[in-house]
Amino acid sequence: MRLCRWLLLGLVALTQWRTIVHNSHLLFRPPLVFYVVYLMMAFVSVSYSVEPALSLFRAGQIATALALGLSVADRIGNWPRLAAVYLALNWAFLLIGLTGHPESLNWRALPSFQEAGFNALQQPWRFGTPMGHFSQISIVAAMVGIATAARIRDRITLRDAALLGWMMLTIILTVSRTAAMGFAIGLLIVLALRGMLALVVLGGTGLAATILMLPQVVIAMTGFVDRGQSAEGLESLTNRTSIWESAIRDIDTHWMLGYGFRAARAMVLGKQPDGSGVAHAHNAVLEATLGLGVIGGVLAALILLALLACAIGVLLRERGGRLPETARRGGEFVSMFAPIFFFSMLDSSFSFDYNPFLFCFVAYLIDFTYYRAFIRQVPCRRSAPTRLATDLLADEGFRSR
Repeated sequence: MRLCRWLLLGLVALTQWRTIVHNSHLLFRPPLVFYVVYLMMAFVSVSYSVEPALSLFRAGQIATALALGLSVADRIGNWPRLAAVYLALNWAFLLIGLTGHPESLNWRALPSFQEAGFNALQQPWRFGTPMGHFSQISIVAAMVGIATAARIRDRITLRDAALLGWMMLTIILTVSRTAAMGFAIGLLIVLALRGMLALVVLGGTGLAATILMLPQVVIAMTGFVDRGQSAEGLESLTNRTSIWESAIRDIDTHWMLGYGFRAARAMVLGKQPDGSGVAHAHNAVLEATLGLGVIGGVLAALILLALLACAIGVLLRERGGRLPETARRGGEFVSMFAPIFFFSMLDSSFSFDYNPFLFCFVAYLIDFTYYRAFIRQVPCRRSAPTRLATDLLADEGFRSR
């Protein structure tokens, strides 16, 4: 069924082949080019993968998503709206689950996380649904929240405030420390680029002092951070260190070529005495090295470095006055690096199967590359339009080669 669904999506992408060919030049431009090379290696790894069919299907999923993204490259800057629809669907499942009927739509409370989360309905839980794992829901919410904050111009509207509040509540209910940290750092970057960091520090200091005087709030916040885990659990980053050690041992055996893209899904990392374990390395660089060898690991690291370097370059170019203030997006691309980086260090990020985060990541990459490719050709404007710069550039009719 999944294979048929993705074949159908591939056929849909082929109907837009002219647009895809027209925008194919983006595949050879940074930062997207590094991810394209990584994906090409994923297809090559099918020839030696321990699970060829699995590797081919996983790589094919991402290639199809990439083709669909290229078919709407001039409008893909609106990806946060689609991501918000995904979050809304999960909230619908959550509200239905509140009734307890049917049980298949109830809150997901995995056995390994029974000690974590909030106490509700006589059991600890985290915001997860049959269509969304809490790690995916939380990181998507963080990315949408940062994109929303970065795109606020003159003043914050009621819609912006409601959307930001919704994303923050979603992150809190997922009890995801990774997403919370990425969102907080990204938001601080947005505010710092707007010259509001001093105000935030003063406000944060006052808020922290107030919270410390409220014992119940302190207990609740401490519970959010430790999630009921022991000191050993916190020191091991929720058992991630043992998973990383297991991944490194497997890498030592096949360090040159790896086991094939996502073939580690058929393996067991961090194996427990009862034979259980996990299907990915919880680190993008380790996951890439495990699947594609040392070159794959280097490429994964280059993807992250290229994202940061290109984002800073765009920000510096924008501040040279090439675009009106209301059309600039460099701050968004820089701040978006925070959740991507934290998720890449503590989860498999873009090295994993196609998932909601990867949808946002691929859309962000195409949007970023499209914007970066055209910004160098934009003449200075005296007007102050309020639309995304990608829309302005599309109106200008630029065709970069």
